Amino acid sequence: MSAVTAQPYRPRPFDRHHYVFLAACGCPFGLVEATWRNLSEEAAWASMYHGRRRAIREARARGVRVVHVDHATFVREFFDLVTGPCPHAQLAGQFPSIKAGGRLAVPR
Repeated sequence: MSAVTAQPYRPRPFDRHHYVFLAACGCPFGLVEATWRNLSEEAAWASMYHGRRRAIREARARGVRVVHVDHATFVREFFDLVTGPCPHAQLAGQFPSIKAGGRLAVPR
């Protein structure tokens, strides 16, 4: 009997959607793929900031916003900006960093 290996699930390109997080300057700094876990914008915020309500409030106060786009739009309009440095004076948002030991560096 031969072993059959199943291919990992890959959604069709037109089925993929993303929540792109934009800093106040307009530069994208983060991405959450819209899946069955992250169907709403609120779920995307919680996923991006690990459910930390205070960090989400502070990010919104700094002017961070989120846009919902399909994969083709992400590749066309945001991919190069996400992978490159922010050309503005301030850092493009604050992505929660992980300290040694797996603890979040974001205040609760």
